[in-house]
Amino acid sequence: PKGPPGVPPGGPLPPGMPMKLHPGMPPPGMPHPGMGPHPGMRPPPGPPPPQKGGEDDGYAWKQDTDEVEVSVELPSEATKGQIKVAFAAKRLKVEHAGKVLVDGQLSAQCVPDGSTWTMSKGRVVISLEKADPRPWPSLFAPKA
Repeated sequence: PKGPPGVPPGGPLPPGMPMKLHPGMPPPGMPHPGMGPHPGMRPPPGPPPPQKGGEDDGYAWKQDTDEVEVSVELPSEATKGQIKVAFAAKRLKVEHAGKVLVDGQLSAQCVPDGSTWTMSKGRVVISLEKADPRPWPSLFAPKA
């Protein structure tokens, strides 16, 4: 026979009667000794492994878990109005005055709406928001 919800089997405890604890259990309100974070769930100690970047013809790139930063060299006379940067989920294209400086299929997906670019010191710096925090093996997918 089941009692009302919230009342232990055998009825409620009479007022003033102490609750019996299982041996080895902490007093009420104290955390259970086995309830800490699971040892296998903690990240390894120390800094996360570095995510690789690199340099190629006319550009350099680096990454962290959230974004990939691409820096593209510009001709010294370049102005912001002459620069065109286009990013899609799997593609990046940078043009200066109609000349393509960088164009290729990305090795992993980015989030175009979360990606931006700026121009500074003769370079275009592009921040691509990663769709997935895993490291990119390279900036561009190998050409087939």
